[in-house]
Amino acid sequence: MTAYCSSGKPIEVLSELFERLCACDGGTVLVSADEIRRWPREAVMAMKKQRLIVKGRPAASAICPGCEHECVMPVHTVSTREGTGVPHLSYVTSEAT
Repeated sequence: MTAYCSSGKPIEVLSELFERLCACDGGTVLVSADEIRRWPREAVMAMKKQRLIVKGRPAASAICPGCEHECVMPVHTVSTREGTGVPHLSYVTSEAT
């Protein structure tokens, strides 16, 4: 199973999503916005319409890209307006900064 389905065929994207659902025993499958941008637009629109994919909350933690240790670090989210919770910018900082 690939981490990203870069195929141009919508049926392969759907198949990949189903494989991932089966692998996690029916639990939640997290798909990044970066990954969804690589999928064919018509596949994304159809899956959204059927609510196979829905927008989730911003991540609370992520793998830090700062070095080869791949530490799990908190994600800091800055809102557009005080108290709205609408993410404007999310970033990960390494312990060295």
